[in-house]
Amino acid sequence: MSKFSKALGKKVQALGSKTIHSGFAERILWTSSGSYALNLLLTGNPKKGFCFSKSCIIGGESGSGKSLVLATAARTAQKEVGAFVLWLDAEKASEKGWFERTGMDLSDDNFYRAEIATI
Repeated sequence: MSKFSKALGKKVQALGSKTIHSGFAERILWTSSGSYALNLLLTGNPKKGFCFSKSCIIGGESGSGKSLVLATAARTAQKEVGAFVLWLDAEKASEKGWFERTGMDLSDDNFYRAEIATI
């Protein structure tokens, strides 16, 4: 295991979060998208929108609300299950004020935003 992987695993364990962990998930955890209608479209269940530990791709035109949908889901996950949000921003499109307006908890214990490069 690489030094980076070990260090990341230690940081994750130190968080003590129900929603972010190292290793394999013991149970499936769901959160709402923040919209009953969108939940129904995604899963057929009005209370379940996104599953933790699963990948989901959101696509659409620029300005169509993709980031807002995900920020709303992240805020809902924070409130429902105490989720730790790791926001990876490849477009450098999100600002602190925007996140604050979504109602997301931006404290160090609940949120981390990283600007990343993609190739």
